[in-house]
Amino acid sequence: MIRIFKLLIPVLLVTACGIRSSKIDYKENSNSDSMSIDSILTDTTKVLKSDLPVFFDSTEYLLHPVGIVKLHNSKYKSIGEYGEKLRDDYIYTYNVVYSSSGNYLRGNIANIVFEHIGTEKKHLLTKKVIAILDVFYLNSEIKKNKIQYFIYVVADDDTNNDGELDSDDVNSLYVSDIDGTGFEKISNKNHEFEKSKFINAVGRYYFSTIEDINKDGRFGKTDLFHYYYIDFTNTPYKVVLYNPIDMIGR
Repeated sequence: MIRIFKLLIPVLLVTACGIRSSKIDYKENSNSDSMSIDSILTDTTKVLKSDLPVFFDSTEYLLHPVGIVKLHNSKYKSIGEYGEKLRDDYIYTYNVVYSSSGNYLRGNIANIVFEHIGTEKKHLLTKKVIAILDVFYLNSEIKKNKIQYFIYVVADDDTNNDGELDSDDVNSLYVSDIDGTGFEKISNKNHEFEKSKFINAVGRYYFSTIEDINKDGRFGKTDLFHYYYIDFTNTPYKVVLYNPIDMIGR
């Protein structure tokens, strides 16, 4: 029996005419190289915040997601023995992790601290300034070979030059080992990650990307789709480009 695991990530918004929101500004050079956590935090409405740790079954690590969140002042009325007063000193933030499940978490994550449960040793996933949008825990076994990896959807470049790293930029695909080492970009530069599926029977993680071949900064029906799979039965894993459309013709 073939088991299929779908990574459902609605990364792109499509309008009625099939054109997706602009994600690449070709007129300006990206300012991502000059970005740092310190430079981002010069905006006094932003703070660095850690969410509570996440544990995925059959691993030896706690994941501590750390993100940059915006502060929001909330004015409210306080009623006491001396009457009613308007207060604006109550501040709250959005969570770093928006949602999570047994093999998946979603949020606006700047980095992840991996902590080994037995030794309590900690290390960062990456030294890059990025926004991790989704994390998928891949846990499978084929012919007694254990397959355990993390797959990430990441904004690693301010492609629309709005000064933010978020889902409005080109979304890329990354992979790391289960301990958070070997963090590596899999998709090509400026190719938008579209969707993915893991097929357990063959140990392959299939995914597709879109290339903006008409250079209008948008991803739509006139652009080029690319199809890949990651063969996790190999050590190290192997990324393979394939195209089933070639067998049909145009």
